[in-house]
Amino acid sequence: MTETVREDTYQAFIRSVFTLSLPIALQRVITLTVSLIDNIMVGQLGENAISAVSICNTYLWFLDAVILGIGSGALVIGAQDWGSGDTHRLKKLFSLALTFSLSAAAIFFLITSLFPETIIRIYSNVPELVEPGSSYLMHVRWGFLFLAISQSIVITLQSVREVRIGLYTSLLSCVFNVFFNWVFIFGHFGFPAMGVAGAALGTVMARLAEAMIAVCYLLWKEEKLKFRLRDYNPIVSKELMLQYWKVTLPILGMSFMQNLVNSSQTMITGRVSKYYMAAQSIVHMAWMIPNAFGGGMSNAAGIMIGNDIGAGDIAQVRKDAWRFVKTAMVFACICSGMIQIILPILMRFYTISEETRILTRQMGFSASVTVLFLVTSSTVNNGVIRAGGDTKRLFRTDLISNWLVSIPFGILAAFVLKWPAPVLYVILRSGNLFKAIWGLNRLRGTDWIRRLSAKETPSGEVSYETA
Repeated sequence: MTETVREDTYQAFIRSVFTLSLPIALQRVITLTVSLIDNIMVGQLGENAISAVSICNTYLWFLDAVILGIGSGALVIGAQDWGSGDTHRLKKLFSLALTFSLSAAAIFFLITSLFPETIIRIYSNVPELVEPGSSYLMHVRWGFLFLAISQSIVITLQSVREVRIGLYTSLLSCVFNVFFNWVFIFGHFGFPAMGVAGAALGTVMARLAEAMIAVCYLLWKEEKLKFRLRDYNPIVSKELMLQYWKVTLPILGMSFMQNLVNSSQTMITGRVSKYYMAAQSIVHMAWMIPNAFGGGMSNAAGIMIGNDIGAGDIAQVRKDAWRFVKTAMVFACICSGMIQIILPILMRFYTISEETRILTRQMGFSASVTVLFLVTSSTVNNGVIRAGGDTKRLFRTDLISNWLVSIPFGILAAFVLKWPAPVLYVILRSGNLFKAIWGLNRLRGTDWIRRLSAKETPSGEVSYETA
């Protein structure tokens, strides 16, 4: 049985949204905080250390994206399974996602072990960065498997509306990470000062703690899915395997493409002015916290709409879908205001020129505009419509919005029309406006709703609708 909204009022709906979205949003904020603390602690080792770790994190993002994509595919289908009450297939999905995540982690472990220096040289030709960067990779690789385990558990449990474990693991991981960084980077309690390698080892210890907490919670504390070791079985039917990859591959494609889009935007803005990059980095820090809460809203939409579809209540699906639209628009306005509150506070901690300070304020208003359609687009597309299982069409929409709208018009605005930086900032993110309009139009019909949970045919066989 799933936890559905029994009282069908907007107030009850909002309570469910915040019950799901707030822990996920706080989890993201904590992750951002850990990254900031890491940067501060590594920053005490010098510029080479900062640059080397930054390069390593760029490479490690690919592993994060793969594990997130694998888990997200299981989440889309699993939320519908929970809505239909099929916990047996949900356990199989978790087993499948865990197996693929561990396999991906093992492949990255092998590549990192064999070619650590080559990986660093792909990103930079500065000789001084190769040694600290490769040392970081050789130490941090031991945490890959732990990351795969913890993230698979956290993401899968979201499908049964159990979102607190992600918050718990993030909180404890933050504490462990800061403590072990302090111990290993600078050398305390009899340990030698390991520098960059110590930062990597601190990350490994935090990953280990995350995995242990997640496993213990899953096997002995969690009472909805009730997964036990004997339930682990990644051998699934051909139909389920095909369905899983039809949903998952476009999600993986969207994750990789977003990184490519971010790189392309950096290439464009890096050639505009020396002040733009500095101003953008400050604005980005102010933008990340509201974006984390917007991401929590998107996750809540995916869980709740997926549960509704699994339960077969199409009328409720459509009602909740438009409730999410209304809620997202209101929340987008709140996020827009949050940027204006956070940015002036954040600017006090930076020593920057007056030109950069003025440009930062101007781009802050641009960020407040773009977050309006970013939150709406994320909730509608990555939350509501993705829960319907049609991830292939979402991937195509991402391709169009980024490579036929944002990037081409960004190049035109930057190098031909030479528009001001605040306008360029909006143009480079205009793809989200395109996606928001497309998503809202798509919600007017019902073809985005695809029942992915198993159902019996008149002959008694089990069939699946594939995306």
